[in-house]
Amino acid sequence: MKAHTYTCNDFSRQLAEGPYTSVGSYPVFFWGEGFALCFGCARDERRRIRAAIRRTLAVQENGTVPLVSDPEWLLCGADINWESRDLFCDCCSQPIECAYPESEVAE
Repeated sequence: MKAHTYTCNDFSRQLAEGPYTSVGSYPVFFWGEGFALCFGCARDERRRIRAAIRRTLAVQENGTVPLVSDPEWLLCGADINWESRDLFCDCCSQPIECAYPESEVAE
């Protein structure tokens, strides 16, 4: 397993910036290894997410096996869903908004 580099500061900064990018107003979602979270669920579960990140980084700093605690809450980053209409939040099961839905692309 590779070292975890997404920090609580990264996560907090993205939450503070809001659910849309400052340039272009593209919708933001969060992702982990094998899962995606919509902005609202990430905001609602921020305490669990921060705890998972802190515990994982602490284990890595101690030089022990890179154990991931609470893998369902360990985020690896934030991104923009450009075109996928098949991306759903693994917490609330709602579709994650995409920047360019097919209906807009076809026009």
